[in-house]
Amino acid sequence: MGFGIIVRFLAHADRFREVLDHFRGGSILKKTKRCGINVRLRMPLVVYNPENISFGDNVDIGEFVILRGGGGLSIGSRVLIAAGACIVTSGHPILPPRWNCNVSEPIQIGDDVWIGANEAILRFHSLFRNSLVQTMGDQFITPSGFGLRRRWRALFAFLMP
Repeated sequence: MGFGIIVRFLAHADRFREVLDHFRGGSILKKTKRCGINVRLRMPLVVYNPENISFGDNVDIGEFVILRGGGGLSIGSRVLIAAGACIVTSGHPILPPRWNCNVSEPIQIGDDVWIGANEAILRFHSLFRNSLVQTMGDQFITPSGFGLRRRWRALFAFLMP
């Protein structure tokens, strides 16, 4: 009898996790500065300072994404942020002293932007409309096939015509 209960529980565990993730995503979105329609957060997700983050319409945030909104983060409409991406609006200053110091700057992500898997967008950067950010191996690839060595770029966004 006890084994049957466990089997039934495991059969419904995925559905239970979906409901729980939907509830957690909704509670994060309620805390944001602005939230458009059809915003999907795929769990697990890490969000710092959601009160400084605004979302446009039709936004999809993938699994294992980190959003640090301390300096202000604005995400436009029809934006895709793939799994493992990290968007950080604050960090340590370049010049000393760096210990126990934090500098925050806003990041604006325009409409129709696609940020690929495991990309990092750091403070001082903004992505304009129709941008794509994606690396493949050691090369940074844009829709035109133009590549830059990863170690030479802080961020490169190709603006499609």
